[in-house]
Amino acid sequence: MAQTTRAKLASMVAGPSERPAPEQAIHRQKARIKYDEEMAEKNRNVHQQYITNMVSGWMETLEEKSQVRVARKQHDQMKADMLIANNELILVRRAQLKDLLAKEMVLYEKELLAKGVTFFQERL
Repeated sequence: MAQTTRAKLASMVAGPSERPAPEQAIHRQKARIKYDEEMAEKNRNVHQQYITNMVSGWMETLEEKSQVRVARKQHDQMKADMLIANNELILVRRAQLKDLLAKEMVLYEKELLAKGVTFFQERL
């Protein structure tokens, strides 16, 4: 039984025609080399895909962080603009209030002058 199994294995390795032992060894060696080359190519492909996925992940993360950074920068710029606008508004209101107070002062002086009275003004 061992003889028949060995013979079957030898015929499967050797192919349809019986090959001498050195030719079988060369054939097995070439088949192993071909298999190794195929596996190396598959490993290169897997590694390349891994690198590509890693780079695309980095790019997605970079894009998200960039968008967050841009949004934060816009928010900070908007806060600065609002602060400047508020300060300008305060200056405008202050100027309008000074004008209003000056007009009212002139009006009060006219009313008091019509009554024959005046504001006390200290002279230095």
